[in-house]
Amino acid sequence: ARQEYADALRPTDHYSQEKELVFNFVTDNFDRSSATTALLYRYSRQIEIFFKWIKQHLRIFSFTEYRQMRSRSSCTTIATYRMLAKA
Repeated sequence: ARQEYADALRPTDHYSQEKELVFNFVTDNFDRSSATTALLYRYSRQIEIFFKWIKQHLRIFSFTEYRQMRSRSSCTTIATYRMLAKA
């Protein structure tokens, strides 16, 4: 497999002055510089982290959960109305 794709992939290195580390990337784009490739990987990682945060912190209701919540609300409303009507 390595021999089949050897011409289609380009290994590239990028030195980060912020972290004082060398990052190794493999890309199939021969037109971009190593700095641009590293920047794109960094942005894609930030997007992944953002969606992970959304998934962990925001509660998204499904249709069945919404129906259950609405049903409980209706039952509470009816019970409250009955209690007030008897008073």
